[in-house]
Amino acid sequence: LFSEAPKAYYGDVVHHNDNIVVDLSLSHDALWQGFRHKVRKNIHTAQAAGITIETDPTGSRLDDFLAVYHHNLDLRQAAPQYYLQRPYFEKLNQTLPGHCCYFHALHQGQVIASELVLLSATRLYSYLGGTFCESFPLRPGDLLKYHIMQWAREKGHQQFIIGGGHQPHDGIFAFKQAFAPGGIVPFFIGKKVFDGEVYETLTTGGEKGGFFPEYRS
Repeated sequence: LFSEAPKAYYGDVVHHNDNIVVDLSLSHDALWQGFRHKVRKNIHTAQAAGITIETDPTGSRLDDFLAVYHHNLDLRQAAPQYYLQRPYFEKLNQTLPGHCCYFHALHQGQVIASELVLLSATRLYSYLGGTFCESFPLRPGDLLKYHIMQWAREKGHQQFIIGGGHQPHDGIFAFKQAFAPGGIVPFFIGKKVFDGEVYETLTTGGEKGGFFPEYRS
């Protein structure tokens, strides 16, 4: 996302999508005013509803996170490979201590939204999460991201990579862009086929789906 590698890569470099990156070095006021009006309004809605945010660096509420995450996959009729299970996250927590953290939005003591972020020395990456559909009107997702930004600023992180959409500039992308309208950063991938004949054999008859390598689809 931020590498100079695309300039020197010896294969094909493709502008695959755009990501939204929030600049956490801004002052609190500048960060707040940088949100689109609907984000600020949604945060106030969530606060008025009594939603609280809990930081969970060890995954103590992993079952709650999985319930929210799998609920959102059900809503989107996601493919089976996206249904990551408890052992995956337990391994993540064990092998990356201090580099992953869960955040939960609670209403009347119940988790209604969750997000897992991955941490580097200076950046946070929004990885997985979601909201129970019946809680959408309470706007917990906006408050959740706002809290993550405040937490990250206090920890000295400089950027929050919210990510992009499934398709370039789709509805998911628009939701994320509302947190940083000017924070678009191009995302590139590098493509290199070493054995064209074998590659064509592997991809024959399959749906392309925009993946690289194509046989992964």
